[in-house]
Amino acid sequence: MVTARRREADLNHTRRRRLAGAAALFELEEILVIDQLTAEWWFPTDASREAAARCLHLFERGSGCGLLTGQRGCGKSLILKRLARKAARLAQRSFLVDLSGLDATEFRWRLCAGLKLNPGARDTRAQLWTRITDAVEGGRPGRASVAVLLDHADQAEGDLLPELRRWLQLADDNRQVVTILASRSPAPVPLLDAIGDFIELRSEVRPLSMSEAVEFLEGWTRDEAVDPSSFGVDAAAALHQLTGGKPRELARLLRLSALASQAEGGVTLDASAIEALQAEFVG
Repeated sequence: MVTARRREADLNHTRRRRLAGAAALFELEEILVIDQLTAEWWFPTDASREAAARCLHLFERGSGCGLLTGQRGCGKSLILKRLARKAARLAQRSFLVDLSGLDATEFRWRLCAGLKLNPGARDTRAQLWTRITDAVEGGRPGRASVAVLLDHADQAEGDLLPELRRWLQLADDNRQVVTILASRSPAPVPLLDAIGDFIELRSEVRPLSMSEAVEFLEGWTRDEAVDPSSFGVDAAAALHQLTGGKPRELARLLRLSALASQAEGGVTLDASAIEALQAEFVG
């Protein structure tokens, strides 16, 4: 009896060490492949297609301001990155800026960098805005002169918001600028107070539905060359419930689950196993 218990304890200890090793590998790989995941795991849903198409309408028109909202991890940044590639062909100047943690000074300098300006280190706020205004007003007629995509607008520092409003006012006056912002949902009131007068288009990016999560799992296992039998019949439902259908979290939990399955010699993971992994290694 004692020997059997000891063997079971040793087996559980070994299993936990393997899973811990898989989790450590997952954390390392996540750092190394996050850009690859971002580039590859664009999972087009009806909602994301509609959001992208509506933003593209502004590019084709050559002016306007749009706001993408949605829960964290629903794919807003992926949409912006794809739009940035489209904008490079539709505008004379286009660039993407992550507003997370930026203050007013950094925002002005990012605008200058995106517009290919070369201001002096001692240029004042007024001088920087003069350069920015001249660059925008110097665009050729017939198409958008500038397309600016601003990610994580909800995470910008408070003193940036008046500068953001000034940029949108300049864009509105010029009518040759497209600005697309992304923010968590619901967007913070101070942000809406700053930009609300200029928003012409609003689009919500929603989490995956259950059926979309199933398609996501099938596509992920195929493209990542993971044996589909690594996941039990109830795995998709568990993955959807645990991640709320958010593509970023779904991809991470899928990767961790696949590594855990490999660590256990290719064992099939059912809902309870995935829930245990989520609780122990993701939190």
